[in-house]
Amino acid sequence: MSAILTFISVQNGSPSRASLEALTRARQISEEQGKAVAAVMLTPDATQPVDVLARFGAQKVYTVSHPVFAQHINTPVLVALEQVFNQVNP
Repeated sequence: MSAILTFISVQNGSPSRASLEALTRARQISEEQGKAVAAVMLTPDATQPVDVLARFGAQKVYTVSHPVFAQHINTPVLVALEQVFNQVNP
C-alpha cells in the first residue's frame, strides 16, 4: 500500500501547528484514497514525542535524529529526507 508522507517541522521541541494541520489533511486524503499516512520528523534530540503525531493521523513515524537539525541547514535536511523517501517509497 502506498503512503502519504508528511514532513513535520519541529519548533521549540514540538511539532509546528502548520505541520499538524498538514498531517490532519493527509489523514483525510488517505481515508478517501485508501492510503496509509506516514510522517517524517527531523530532530536534534531522539526523545522528541511522536505520540502526538499518531493523534493527528500518522500511522507510522520516521524520525531522524542528529544535532545538526538544531540549526536550519538545508543540505543535511535534504539528505535525510531523501533517505526516508527512498525507504518509504510513497
